[in-house]
Amino acid sequence: MNDFTVIVKDNICTADMPSTCSSKMLEGFTPPYDATVITRLKKVGAVITGKAPMREFNLGQGANGVAKTVKEGARYGLDSDTDGSVRRDSAELGLVGYKPAYGAVSRFGLIATAGSFDQISAIAHTVTDAAFLIGAVCGHDEKDSTTAKDFKLDINRLESFDITNKKIGVLGDVKNPIGAETVTVSLPTAKHSLLAHNIIACAEVSSNLSRFDGIRFGHRSAVPVDSIDDLYKNSRTEGFGLEVQKNIIIGTYLLSAGNYETYYKKARTLQAMIRDELAAAFEKCDFIITPGDDMHYVLANLAGLPAISVPCENGSIHILAKRFDDENLLGFARTIEKEVSRHA
Repeated sequence: MNDFTVIVKDNICTADMPSTCSSKMLEGFTPPYDATVITRLKKVGAVITGKAPMREFNLGQGANGVAKTVKEGARYGLDSDTDGSVRRDSAELGLVGYKPAYGAVSRFGLIATAGSFDQISAIAHTVTDAAFLIGAVCGHDEKDSTTAKDFKLDINRLESFDITNKKIGVLGDVKNPIGAETVTVSLPTAKHSLLAHNIIACAEVSSNLSRFDGIRFGHRSAVPVDSIDDLYKNSRTEGFGLEVQKNIIIGTYLLSAGNYETYYKKARTLQAMIRDELAAAFEKCDFIITPGDDMHYVLANLAGLPAISVPCENGSIHILAKRFDDENLLGFARTIEKEVSRHA
């Protein structure tokens, strides 16, 4: 392919460029190795054109730099999705945002925010381009034990996808944009999805970012101190922004004695309930179309499902599929894309 240039999010390790997570804590840090996805891109001739800015350690508010760069003309964007950000930012800018199933793409070399939710994802102008990018990097990786041993993505199947006999589940008042059998699905626990996600994510942030202490990794304060505790405190206060500090403090509180059972364990119970409700819904349908909002975006992260946001007449459409059913999800999304183009 002539134009295989990729803009990469600043939390994906690149041996020839800094990887800072847009944080002073990692200012000037250039990793000694490439993330697996970068190694695989280089093997197939991709050119990494640069690193896109991001919310510090993927926390807080603000537009995603990868999506903005793709909107301004880049063809491929390699991103990460922890809380629906790839799909949300893509929807806002009229782009395709595709989060593969958890375990479809190696996370080795992705600087973790919330490891059980983080997934390397694609932003592009078309479904085909998003699928092509993930097809180039997906598959089992011995360096990441969470990757599926037999996952493959054959993008040639996108054009041969047949909507016949497929059932489309709809959640809430969203509409099925193409002619196919539609069934209504219910996810009663989805109203608690953000609460469950935020509790678990904060706990994982507290754990994952503990290594950035100015001793093992990260910014070290130059202020004279009398104890190592003061060095930790000064380094982390200077290195982390307020939003990151807030998440670390909340996560530490949630994991502390007396709070683990009250908050964290219950959040994990909610997560299991949401997974069970989604599994039951998928017994009645092949895909689920949901409203495009944070409460529904995080369902894919909580359950490890593939999900995609595709531009349509009235903004965008958000679709979930069964775990590792990425090829059919992309085929359905491509069908919608063609239908939208036909009526444009």
